[in-house]
Amino acid sequence: PYLHKIKIKAIQENYASWDIYADDSRGYEGVDKAPSSNDYFTAGTSLCLMSQLTGWSEFYKHQGIEFDDYRVEHQFNYQVDSHMTPSATGHVDGVITRILIKSEVSEKEMNDYAKHALGTCFAGEAITGATTTEIGVYKNGKLIK
Repeated sequence: PYLHKIKIKAIQENYASWDIYADDSRGYEGVDKAPSSNDYFTAGTSLCLMSQLTGWSEFYKHQGIEFDDYRVEHQFNYQVDSHMTPSATGHVDGVITRILIKSEVSEKEMNDYAKHALGTCFAGEAITGATTTEIGVYKNGKLIK
């Protein structure tokens, strides 16, 4: 219900920044102090895809094809079994990825641009391929699950 606008940017000079909107979430004892692993995964996949869109837009620009404006929207349908217990397990039931492009170029060129960007981003493999993820629960620095 409460969205926070977060501006993120690579630490290298001259890299573009992006705005990400994140939901407030509830922790074990009130509002969380840091993003959850799902938050980081969601932000990371969006950042990866945005960085690839930026790189590919430069490639196309050298060919005389300009993409005036573009952005990424991800909707992850996360599921968690045994929520808030040490035996919690999670998975993604589905993902909707939208690449929104504002440009005067043809639909084919826009589709090619989006496919190239998604194909060179780890997000595409992480979401569409079988990617094993291991999660450990730690208490005072010791693994409990």
